[in-house]
Amino acid sequence: MTEHIDYRQEVIDSVNKEFNNFYDIEMQKSKVEIFADAHKIFAYTALKDFITAEESQFSDDIHYRCLYAEKDSILALLYDEYRRNEYASLATSGDVLEFIEGDYNAIYHEGILEEAEELE
Repeated sequence: MTEHIDYRQEVIDSVNKEFNNFYDIEMQKSKVEIFADAHKIFAYTALKDFITAEESQFSDDIHYRCLYAEKDSILALLYDEYRRNEYASLATSGDVLEFIEGDYNAIYHEGILEEAEELE
């Protein structure tokens, strides 16, 4: 018998833990260092808020399964991809949705998305 994994809750728990660790590290820095990290703080916050929203904002819950594959470093990996992608934006929830589903999961988790599509 296989165990059911609640991918959404696992991802939310992982992102909250990762964000709290990030926050604790930032709070140990000087004001100047925190100011220099403003862009990273904005990105981590926007990603965390989107992923952990009370109501899922993804077009399909399969995107939680994709992010689950990155458990424990979801925000760091998304942030790294965001920095590499000159066209990515996190200004609105629509932008975040497009970035995670279209830019990140479609590239790095194509296999999971294809597998889910075949099962439909």
